[in-house]
Amino acid sequence: MAAEIGNELETALQEFSEVLAEVGEPGFASAMSRLRSALQAAETPEERRPILSQGLAFFGGMNSLNDVVVMQGSKPDIEANRRVDRLRTRVYDLLVEQL
Repeated sequence: MAAEIGNELETALQEFSEVLAEVGEPGFASAMSRLRSALQAAETPEERRPILSQGLAFFGGMNSLNDVVVMQGSKPDIEANRRVDRLRTRVYDLLVEQL
């Protein structure tokens, strides 16, 4: 079960990183990619816990992942925002579930 969730999280992080890069958020895209790499390198649950906590930190405070809104000109890009929101929620839920 934990391995399945781990694989799900790694897949979700990869997808999220790709979408963030597509919508013009290279900093967050790179952060999600680094988080994925760190989780892959962790060999024990004890090694994974602080990495998971670091991942959750991207969701809190000002200028966090929760503040990302994709614009097309002066209007929100509804489809892109739905993709970002779906993956943002999925990644957050999987991080919490693994902690």
